[in-house]
Amino acid sequence: MATLQIPKITYKDKKDFQTQGQDDEYKICAKDMNEIKSVFNNSAEAIEKGLSTIDENVKKTNDARDLAKQYMEQASQDALAINGTANGIIEKVTTEDGYAQINDSSNRRLNNMIIRGNSEQIQTTGKNLLLIYKQTQTVNGITLTYDNDNKVIIANGTATSWTNIALGVFDFKKGITYKFVGCPKGGSVDTLYHIEPNGGLFFDIGNGATYTPSEDKLNTLIYFVVTKGVVLNNLVIKPMITTDLNVTYDDYEPYTGGKPSPSPEYPQEIKAVNELSGVMSGKNLLKPHGSYPRTGYGITFNLMNDGIHVNGKCTASSWYTFIYSDTLQAGTYYINGIKGASNSHYQVVLYKNDVIIGYITTNNFKLVLKEKAKIKLSLYVYPGYGTFNDLVLPYMICRNENDLYLYTPYQGQSLLNYTLQNPLYKLSDVYDYIDFNRGKIVRNIGVITFDGSDDEDIRLSPPDGSRRVYLYLFRNSILSIENINPYCKSNMFKFTNLWTDGVISHNHLFYVSSTNIYVSYNEITSLNDFKTWLNKNPITVYYQLATPTEEDIPAELLSQLKELQTYVTTTNVMFEASDVYPIVDLEYIADTKTYIDNKFKELAEVIITSTSEEEL
Repeated sequence: MATLQIPKITYKDKKDFQTQGQDDEYKICAKDMNEIKSVFNNSAEAIEKGLSTIDENVKKTNDARDLAKQYMEQASQDALAINGTANGIIEKVTTEDGYAQINDSSNRRLNNMIIRGNSEQIQTTGKNLLLIYKQTQTVNGITLTYDNDNKVIIANGTATSWTNIALGVFDFKKGITYKFVGCPKGGSVDTLYHIEPNGGLFFDIGNGATYTPSEDKLNTLIYFVVTKGVVLNNLVIKPMITTDLNVTYDDYEPYTGGKPSPSPEYPQEIKAVNELSGVMSGKNLLKPHGSYPRTGYGITFNLMNDGIHVNGKCTASSWYTFIYSDTLQAGTYYINGIKGASNSHYQVVLYKNDVIIGYITTNNFKLVLKEKAKIKLSLYVYPGYGTFNDLVLPYMICRNENDLYLYTPYQGQSLLNYTLQNPLYKLSDVYDYIDFNRGKIVRNIGVITFDGSDDEDIRLSPPDGSRRVYLYLFRNSILSIENINPYCKSNMFKFTNLWTDGVISHNHLFYVSSTNIYVSYNEITSLNDFKTWLNKNPITVYYQLATPTEEDIPAELLSQLKELQTYVTTTNVMFEASDVYPIVDLEYIADTKTYIDNKFKELAEVIITSTSEEEL
């Protein structure tokens, strides 16, 4: 819309040279003309500004009207879909770390689910120079257990006296500065530090410590130390000595001979999605433990729609029962605080991996888990406080603290509980996946193992022995792939592109030319020797298939998928991971009222903003 322009008075300001006379009061003097000009022009500018503001507000109103029309049309289409052949308003959510929360769900079956594969492989730089002991050790009440999956040490127990437990032996070289790390952040000298006996104590309380020996010190024991009375509950120790002075506890990598891995000496397994399990529940995650009612020492607990009811008088020094016992994934959780006038007559005790970590009082309890753990809640009742007359305890565990204030009974089901015969892999942006609606498992990743058997077309190149090997069987599967480097991994060799990286003389590598796939390994002296070595050290290769394959979803798994549903209006989706979390795309049917209410909330915010700007 064009802005109206009002013509202005443009003559120059007048000067008054008149003399006074008897008709002066009726004369229009120069001063009067100047004032007329000023008033008229100011009024014109004000009118123009007002019209411009009206234009802007009209535009904002039209925008709001268009948005309202858009939402109304969408609501109309959604209503038509609901009343027609479709199931309702379909929304999508994706979870990559095992957890997603839906806040507009309905009590409906899932519309679709795509379960994508995922893969992890430890790849080291060789910076960790400390080879740690891998056996379980128990000294003075403290037990150190080697976790073979994560290549770390787990400490548990209560020290009955000052305790030294050897972690490993190290050779220090004169003049080299080393850094010790291993203690989690927030540690103290009472829980973990390293000892270099002939040179003093080197404390690590989470920030690491450096040491430069003035002479070679060989076969030096490195200790884990705990003082008397210190309690350790699954403390994760990541012992590392390195010449990289910038490393922290979080930069830990396992010892691989001071050389990068994967390598023949330190193979690294490629882990993938092999188990599908977890829970899909409403906002309340406190799944009842055992059956109700429960009676003991004069007290009865009963679980009803508004929470746990307590009746009776305790006849013992105390009586308790577990109201929750399950495994929670890493994340932040909130648990109801004790409510009511009788909160001193009972309490809730929180356990993590069977160790008490908290007593829940009147405040809500915030539980932060860095990794999955077994969580228990026990409800204690004490004597001497008279009779409980239907005391109601609305206990919940939620991911959002605001959800605690309106009690909702537990609603949930096992998400899945199925072990795949063949895992789902992911390499770069290529992955295997399960398509629920199509009833198919689509495989884009191939896995092949070379063990030196006679059916493998393996040849030396050239025949006189250059310590390179043709892998013809592998070649037929992979050479058609355009971007070969990011789409191939091995358990004991790094994969690279010969022409891109120029590594023809490098050792311990897979690489590719335009016509062949090679293994470069200096220990190859003859074809027979290499086949014998392969028999003891099979090479497993993961690569992109030139043509994807499909297979039917097993009947048992398909049956479980068909049972999955969401809940009004909050649904928690929680996958467990034995090795790697799957990446899951969910299509669910939204709650129509919540969905439309949210749209009109957005519309109201636009209108309020537009009105506020208009008033300004």
